[in-house]
Amino acid sequence: MAHIIVLGNEKGGSGKSTTAMHLFTAIAMSGQKVGAIDLDLRQQSFFRYLDNRRQFMAREGVELPMPEQFTLQAEMTVSLKN
Repeated sequence: MAHIIVLGNEKGGSGKSTTAMHLFTAIAMSGQKVGAIDLDLRQQSFFRYLDNRRQFMAREGVELPMPEQFTLQAEMTVSLKN
């Protein structure tokens, strides 16, 4: 069964991306599939965490769970049908 976890707060610097990265890592390390969406196109803090993780993996020669990363452009829209 799929679960959706939403982390949100209007205030910046409240730890949303850090919490999301810890959740992603814990869930992925347990063998589950994880998808993550960073809707803050201006800061993209979660994607910066992923970039740092990739650099660490390359530098240390280790493999860690990583999600596929898709970047949406600010002008893209999504149409949801009921």
